[in-house]
Amino acid sequence: MSHQAPELATRSARLPPQLTQSICLRCAKRIANYDSRKVLPDGEVISEECFFPKGVDLLCAECTRKKKTCDAPSEIFHSAINRMLRLRCEWEAAPAGSPEEVAVRRSLNSRQLNFTRRVEAFLRKQKKHGLKREPRDTKEAVLALNV
Repeated sequence: MSHQAPELATRSARLPPQLTQSICLRCAKRIANYDSRKVLPDGEVISEECFFPKGVDLLCAECTRKKKTCDAPSEIFHSAINRMLRLRCEWEAAPAGSPEEVAVRRSLNSRQLNFTRRVEAFLRKQKKHGLKREPRDTKEAVLALNV
C-alpha cells in the first residue's frame, strides 16, 4: 500500500509587476493622448512621451508645463499601465485607418478612461485619509487607506 503525500498548493512567488517604461503618474493618465512625434511651428520634432525619472531634479514635459512634480505611479497600477503601453505600441504599429487600428484605439481609450477614474478615486481616498503625497510602495498605500 503506497501512501502519497497530498500535493502542496502552488503559490506565486512572482514579484509585483514592474513598469516596462518609466513614466510618471500624470503622464500615465494620458498614454492614449500624447503624440510620439510632435512637430513644432519652427519644424523641431519633439516627443511628448514621459521619460521620468531622468534625474533627481528633472521633470517630464507634462509636469514641467503644469508646474507640478513627477509622482511615480503606485505599484497597484503597474500592470494596468503596462497594458496601456502595449496597446499604444500596437496602435502605432497598425496601418492607419485599418479595422485593427480602430479596434486597438477604442480599447486603449476605454482602458485609459477606466484607469484615469481609478487613479483619481485612489488619490481622493488618499487625501481623505490624510496622505499628502503618493505612497512609496503598496504597503504604505494600504496602511494609509486602512486607517
